[in-house]
Amino acid sequence: MKSTWIAAVIGCAAFSSTPVQADSFLARYICHADGQIRQNGGDAVVQSRLEFRVYQNSEGKVYLRGGVGHVLAGEALDSLLSERYAYYGLFRFSGLTENQDYRPIKYTNHYQFKPFNAQVTNGADGGGMWGYLVLPKTLDREITAHYVFQAGSHIGGTIDYHCQ
Repeated sequence: MKSTWIAAVIGCAAFSSTPVQADSFLARYICHADGQIRQNGGDAVVQSRLEFRVYQNSEGKVYLRGGVGHVLAGEALDSLLSERYAYYGLFRFSGLTENQDYRPIKYTNHYQFKPFNAQVTNGADGGGMWGYLVLPKTLDREITAHYVFQAGSHIGGTIDYHCQ
């Protein structure tokens, strides 16, 4: 009985002395976009805010945590028509890992996070807001992020964010 207890204590001591690899905190960003959506077709405006933290795990994969934000996109956000012809999405996620299969054509040297979809949406055609977020692999103090999205069946394109 005593030898079993000693073996258990030695085993725990050996286990506890093994360093645990913690994930690395890389950055925290607050992003905003106020202006035009880059899209094919007509003009559309956007007002959006996103906030998230960026980490890297022991395998080298980058992921986002603590994400919150909103996107308001439409033809004329400051008119009486904005309630009817705008799309609004609320975002909240606890973790979103980079897409390891991302083979960029346009956003080279960027991480892609998908699905980057709104949790709650509205819109004249039933709403919905889905797409992907890209961040540069060089995470400086200030970066430009991009949300490539579709909302409902009438609006989509790329929202360019200024992030600090």
